[in-house]
Amino acid sequence: MALIQSDCKAFNIMNLSSYIQYMYKRYENKTSVKKNITINHICSSRFIKTMIQKIKKCYPDGKKQKHMRSIAASLLANMLHCNYVSAAAAVYDLFVKLFENEYEVNDFNHLIQS
Repeated sequence: MALIQSDCKAFNIMNLSSYIQYMYKRYENKTSVKKNITINHICSSRFIKTMIQKIKKCYPDGKKQKHMRSIAASLLANMLHCNYVSAAAAVYDLFVKLFENEYEVNDFNHLIQS
């Protein structure tokens, strides 16, 4: 996170929060960027690693872990195919619910694509 914040300060002369808000408005409103700005692309591998670690912590039962990994993979695929930031944010909210507390695996069965 510190590297991303430093990047925003150095290349865009704005803090991370301002950068995210600026890019969100440009993307959602489908307007062009009106000034020179460095666009940051964040690798999903860090997110995936964190997701796997969290599943292991929240769901110690091996059978539940496998099921929850399947649900998380489905959510990640949905997030990667979102066309709008607001849609990706809705999927992210499901991730938060998934990892915030231990849920019964049946609570998320509707998210798994067959």
